[in-house]
Amino acid sequence: MKAENTVNSAKMRPLVLFLFSVMVVIALIAGLWPFEFAPRNGARLKGTGLEFTSRGMSNACAGRPLFPSGELTVELAAVPGERPMDRTGVLLSFYDSAGKPVLSVTQWSDSVMISSGENIRAGVRSALARNRNAVVAVSAGKKGIRLFVDGKASGGSSKPFYGLEKVACFTLGNSPVGKQPWKGSLHRLALWTRALSDGEARRSFEAASAGTKPAIEGLAGFYVFEGRGRLVRNAVSGELDISVPERFNPVKKVFLGPLFEDGGRFRLDAVDAAVNFIGFMPLGLLAFFLRSPGARDAAKLIFALSAGFALSFSIEAAQVFMPDRFSQLSDLLLNATGAFAGALIAMFLRRMKTLRRLID
Repeated sequence: MKAENTVNSAKMRPLVLFLFSVMVVIALIAGLWPFEFAPRNGARLKGTGLEFTSRGMSNACAGRPLFPSGELTVELAAVPGERPMDRTGVLLSFYDSAGKPVLSVTQWSDSVMISSGENIRAGVRSALARNRNAVVAVSAGKKGIRLFVDGKASGGSSKPFYGLEKVACFTLGNSPVGKQPWKGSLHRLALWTRALSDGEARRSFEAASAGTKPAIEGLAGFYVFEGRGRLVRNAVSGELDISVPERFNPVKKVFLGPLFEDGGRFRLDAVDAAVNFIGFMPLGLLAFFLRSPGARDAAKLIFALSAGFALSFSIEAAQVFMPDRFSQLSDLLLNATGAFAGALIAMFLRRMKTLRRLID
């Protein structure tokens, strides 16, 4: 019987090897699709606005601290193109020299929110209606956060906001890692190196309504998005111009992004987790049967786990060089454990008397 099983295994081995190779190819295609190493940027100057129609980004960097006092005010005139319900879209993100976001202005549904890293610090509902112009201003610093919508104080937080003295750059339409695209158009941006009062915020909105530059002390950046091209000049100084690249290229790419957010919350999407786990189970099952029939089950399990880990690690490493893909530690762990689970299933199938003759 043992000799007969060995002969059967030898006959099945080419088929198992073929199916295993097919699973490797499928995993590579799924993990690296659409194989774009230089995708077009979804941001462009059009008419009187900076338009974001898909995954895109614009950025500006001074190479020095922008807000050494630890205070800022930013005013944005924006027309949202959608109401994102399953994610947040980043209108503007200030980040430090290492690419870590310090303060971000984001949209979820029709709400505008202010976040520090992954932590929401303040927000206003019904501030960003689809296809309707809104002027949103944020003042932040050691006295807290103030939010203004169309010149009116609309919310905030009295908790001090720290870290603004580290800000050296900002992105528009996306986060620095390119993972939170926003759709819509921006028509005006103003930056101050201090927190504005309620009266000054109202005056700035009036200037925006009149289409003029606000004459308020501390203005460090003023941009009107008109015309075409790849550069938006700062009307206040000769630095901090905004670049609109032809190709989408995030400011910072992360290899094996962390499992936990800055606030300590577990970072995992249930659907993605299921796909990553279940998708590697057939690979592990086939890897188990790919080993010699005489090998111990423990050795086969280790081989399947190693094969799943090696393939997933290769995919995650390649994603670092693909602007619209994101390398995640959770994907690596789920892929490897999925392959191990598939090998466990194979081991139990092998021990079933009805199937043993076919696969042993």
